[in-house]
Amino acid sequence: MSRWLALTILVAASGVSAFFRRRARLAGNAIERWQEGSLAVVARAAIGLPLWLSVVAYVVNPKWLGWSALSLPTWLRWTGTVLAILAVPGVFWTLRALGTNVSETFLTKPGQTLVTDGPYRWIRHPLYTTAVGLFLGLGLMADSWFILLFAILALALVRWVVIPLEERELLAKFGDEYRRMRSRVSSPAWQRLETVPLDKLQRQLFSTFGGPTMLRPLTVFVILLVLVSGNLTGQDLQVAELGECCLESGEVIQECRLGYRTVGTIAADSDNVVLFPTWFGGTSEQILGLLGPDGMIDTSEFFVVVVDAFGNGVSSSPSNSAAQSGAAFPRITIRDMVRNQHRLLRERLGINHLEAVVGISMGGMQAFEWAVSYPGFAEKIIPIVGSPRLAVYDIVLWETDLRILEWFLACRCQPPAAVRRGMYFLMGGPDYRSRVSPRDSLPGARASLEAASLTEDRAHDLGAQLHAMIDHDVSTPFDGSLDRAASRVQAEVLVVVGLVDHVVTPTPALEFARLLDAPTLEFGNDCGHQAPWCEVGSFNSSVRDFLRR
Repeated sequence: MSRWLALTILVAASGVSAFFRRRARLAGNAIERWQEGSLAVVARAAIGLPLWLSVVAYVVNPKWLGWSALSLPTWLRWTGTVLAILAVPGVFWTLRALGTNVSETFLTKPGQTLVTDGPYRWIRHPLYTTAVGLFLGLGLMADSWFILLFAILALALVRWVVIPLEERELLAKFGDEYRRMRSRVSSPAWQRLETVPLDKLQRQLFSTFGGPTMLRPLTVFVILLVLVSGNLTGQDLQVAELGECCLESGEVIQECRLGYRTVGTIAADSDNVVLFPTWFGGTSEQILGLLGPDGMIDTSEFFVVVVDAFGNGVSSSPSNSAAQSGAAFPRITIRDMVRNQHRLLRERLGINHLEAVVGISMGGMQAFEWAVSYPGFAEKIIPIVGSPRLAVYDIVLWETDLRILEWFLACRCQPPAAVRRGMYFLMGGPDYRSRVSPRDSLPGARASLEAASLTEDRAHDLGAQLHAMIDHDVSTPFDGSLDRAASRVQAEVLVVVGLVDHVVTPTPALEFARLLDAPTLEFGNDCGHQAPWCEVGSFNSSVRDFLRR
């Protein structure tokens, strides 16, 4: 029975996939697999081909895979059956939502639109989730450790190679629009996996199963599962309860809390700690994709503390405060964020010194504030497309955004959300938008405006962070003197800017770098606020080299 049921599931899933992929190809702008690069093509073939062939072998003659039998209990094989069956409508639902955006590769297509409906309203990368579920289910149905092994290897390839590359593509094309989507939509647990040390894994398993001599095939499978897929330790969201947080205004955040995640291993002398605060509207979860051996910060060398800024919906915010919700939430500043991040490090994590503070956009503003407010606490500061204080252009931009949110809160209607999305679309700049958004993408862009929405909680959270950015000025304690503020800085500083940034004007950051006689990394491409990620290879390399100095 399971053989024929597996055949039905495989044919149904393959048929659905083939139909939608053919329809997308006929719509034009198809990208061939070879354009991903030879390494990606070889990796897909090395894992995908044995996986498909082993499933087909089971369907044709189960005895061909008898050598890989696990003797799984019946209930576990039926669990796999249910998982595989549910994957089929999952594939259909996802591909239907993607429509002509369906692609054979992780590369974005010309004219591609950002999909936010269907399963994309609730989880990120749902097609990968359903595909992983399909093959894990078929492996359990077939009672084959070989199928399960290659299903897990496929999961690992997607988790640590395909998804990070696809995220970079989406960020480069859609920018803040995609960042806002990521802040609303969660990742399934398997997309947040981190590897674990082999020696620790062996000790845990041997203590459970009685030692190496008792390792049966199922135990070997468990080892492979955990080794390849890892666990959530180190990347799980943690929350520090800080009691009351005193603010610059004299007000207090009651029941104050800071969310954070840690990635990597802290050195014995704690000299490899990097603090990474979040950007405007962003969360610590979103930053995880920037970390790793080929990312901005190599977590095999550094222990990264990714901290959620006030007002992002994770740390204390108007949306999650029981005592000060909504408009009753006190006004916060960038300096308030930094002061209480310092408390988190000292009081809760026992960290008294940082190797570096790295931040992007509003995170870069926090990095500048760290350099001035706590000189000597960090060896290096890397503000990326941030500012020590906003230029007039920036203030007018963010005050316009603030007024749109106030309009929404007054009318409780969705037209302000469409206006806001249109404003963020224009922030990319005309040259960049002309390049990534050809004329045939206009229907999708208009549909995106129509689909834009806001909630009251989200509007209050964004408004809190907008006020913090508008008020941001590292020179405020020094009577507005940027020279005096700069004289406080003791850390080595690398200032990263986009020269045609239409979101955060680069001039104040470059002026501060000049006062510090600090090196700068300047990107002159037309990608605006996303400029570093349009040259991500050289950008990541420069940041890693600066951290290793």
